[in-house]
This record gives sequence, structure tokens and C-alpha cells, in this order.
Amino acid sequence: MGALTKALKKGAIKRKGDTYILLGMSYFELKDYPKATEAFKKAKEQKNKKLKKTAQQWIDYLASFEQL
Repeated sequence: MGALTKALKKGAIKRKGDTYILLGMSYFELKDYPKATEAFKKAKEQKNKKLKKTAQQWIDYLASFEQL
């Protein structure tokens, strides 16, 4: 995760959405659901429609997962 956040801060990433998805998945695996949700929301802000759909699916999953 450190490399992903460092790369995002540096700003030289062409596919930010993919990076945010990977970051969200990493936070999810660490059970840091608020940070995972935040990363997926940032991924959803990107232009790629397929990526927006994937990010929304993760957000929906996290919302149902947190209710358990």
C-alpha cells in the first residue's frame, strides 16, 4: 500500500482509477473498511465507465459487509 499511496501523491500515474481500486482492495484485506470505501469512491470519480462500475460494486459490497 505504501507504494500505491506514494505513487498517487507523486501524481505521475496514468491509470489512477486502477490504483485506487488496488488500494481499496488492500485496505479491505486489512479490514480497514472506511479507508477502503474512500479509495473506491476516488476510483469512481475517474472517467473510465467500467472502473466506475467496479468501484460501485465494491462500495455496495462494503456497505452490506459492514452491516453484518
